[in-house]
Amino acid sequence: DFYPYQYATGEEGWLLYPFWEHYLVTGDTQFLKNRLYPLLKDMGYFYEDFLTKTDANGKYIFAGSVSPENQPANVHVSLVNNSSFDIAGAKFALTALVETCKILKIEQGPGKGLERWSKILNKLPPYLINSDGALQEWSWPGLEDNYNHRHSSHLLGVWPFREITPETDPTMFKAASTTLAKKDQFDYGSGHGYLFSALVAAGVNNDAAVNAKLLHLFKNGYYFDSLFTSHNANHDIFCADVCNTVPTVMMEMLISSRPGVLELLPALPQMLDKGAIAGVKGRNRVTVQNLSWDASGNSVICTLKSDVDQEITLIDRGGIKTISGPSKVSASPLGRIARIVHLPAGKSTKIIMMLDRLRASADSAVPDPARPLLSQGKTVTASSVRTQDGDMGAANAADGDEGTRWSSDYLDDQWISIDLGAIQKIGEVKLNWEAAGAKDYEIEVSPDGKSWTVVKSVANNAGVGWLNFPALAAKGRYVRIHCKTRLTEYGFSLREFQVFGD
Repeated sequence: DFYPYQYATGEEGWLLYPFWEHYLVTGDTQFLKNRLYPLLKDMGYFYEDFLTKTDANGKYIFAGSVSPENQPANVHVSLVNNSSFDIAGAKFALTALVETCKILKIEQGPGKGLERWSKILNKLPPYLINSDGALQEWSWPGLEDNYNHRHSSHLLGVWPFREITPETDPTMFKAASTTLAKKDQFDYGSGHGYLFSALVAAGVNNDAAVNAKLLHLFKNGYYFDSLFTSHNANHDIFCADVCNTVPTVMMEMLISSRPGVLELLPALPQMLDKGAIAGVKGRNRVTVQNLSWDASGNSVICTLKSDVDQEITLIDRGGIKTISGPSKVSASPLGRIARIVHLPAGKSTKIIMMLDRLRASADSAVPDPARPLLSQGKTVTASSVRTQDGDMGAANAADGDEGTRWSSDYLDDQWISIDLGAIQKIGEVKLNWEAAGAKDYEIEVSPDGKSWTVVKSVANNAGVGWLNFPALAAKGRYVRIHCKTRLTEYGFSLREFQVFGD
């Protein structure tokens, strides 16, 4: 079979995870003992039988492994070794099994299940990072990644398993973020491709990517008039994926949870300056009874209710200036982005936080009211526009919509320029690069669109997403990004080009 699913052993972990979530939400040990443990134990027995071969480093080989439904770029078969999908599934299943044995106080002692399954867990192969700095889809030498695919199966460690976070593994977290950026330069095609990648985007705190994917679904004919949805764009194939999963995407971009941790607004899109959500259960026995935010004051207000007396690490990556409400608050080893708060059992605790800034992600561009945005909606021109992939016009870079972009021909030495309409003082430029960005480029200004002055040079850039260039202290009517060399084999691709006054 082209997709030999009988070898996609990570599927079982994927299927069992919602049951583990049920336990994390409820703390129901009877459910854990009678319903979930027997299934997890069968997974332990399976991996004892299946994982028998080891590599030179003593790590197990998933000999016969699939990453649904993709293939390596350089090997035109699906059945290979060590897909990250299968590794992630095994890590979750075995970790949950070991944790269950400890909670239920079973399978203890020499040679018992806890010891055997822990040994297997410790010998699972690691994820690998490829030459692009991305998390490899197959942790096996010589297999090259194919980013142009609707599935993001190898990012299960980000979502739903939450194995990869900035706190647990910052190196792999950065690699997963790079993987998403590489895949985002292509069309995911089906609704489920955009949905899963949006969930991953929320998991890597990429608010711009979440926003772009939601807008794609809303703007490209995935919804019927009845609000039921289709599998593909333009109302092609009746399918419930989108209508059932968009609410989950919205929850995940506003509230992320795992045992002992509650993160607020992890990937809040820039356009949502004010809003609220209520009645969300956390994977830590905490209910977010309500959560509201307001960009005008960089404030967040939430009411939390815990089933048990516990201390929770409360995170907002915008940076917490002040926090009030809980009876006990202490500093967190994570620094300014977090506080440790005490939540008494069964009581509603109202928390008010003032933030350094509302948006959570480090690369999100937040308009500063002291510096007016001069560029949005102004006339934009470019040296070239790639038309083969749809609307890639220069105006897309100044429309305020991170779901659109300008893309040049597949050539070096290209440019994009904004006419501000009159000579202005220029204090800051913010660029939101797609994965197909510029390696070397210059920011230039001109009074007449003919003679140009370089105000910022960038060399060997590897960044994607938002990059900020403050304190330019420049003056001109025209601002141009002169893209000299490409970061990829494709053209230069810019989602947003913002110019702010001084």
